Amino acid sequence: MEIILYIAGIYFVFWLGQKTQNFFTLRQIYDDPDRFIKIANTVKKFKLEQDDLEDTAEEDATAVKVERHGDMLYAYTKHDDQFVAQGKNLQELLDQVKHKFPNQKFFGLIEKDNPAKDIVNL
Repeated sequence: MEIILYIAGIYFVFWLGQKTQNFFTLRQIYDDPDRFIKIANTVKKFKLEQDDLEDTAEEDATAVKVERHGDMLYAYTKHDDQFVAQGKNLQELLDQVKHKFPNQKFFGLIEKDNPAKDIVNL
């Protein structure tokens, strides 16, 4: 029986903490609504940009995966592993892709365990 009272007490404390947090958040919104409107607009803009990027990636561009072997980078299409280009660094790889496929869009994927991940700053 005591365990049920402890569980109910813990539940009540968490519930009260949540309600208190909601109260203080609403109070902050009431005190400075412009700040929260600015935050909401920033989030909305970011979401729209992400949606546009995903639409472009799915419709107009070809997904490529980048791999590093030795000191060379290689790009392959993701869906059928066809060779796209190679280069000693990312700029050279991008130049080769642009030269070989001037009217086509690509976006790159680098898997977490791939040695090529060090070419981007995460």
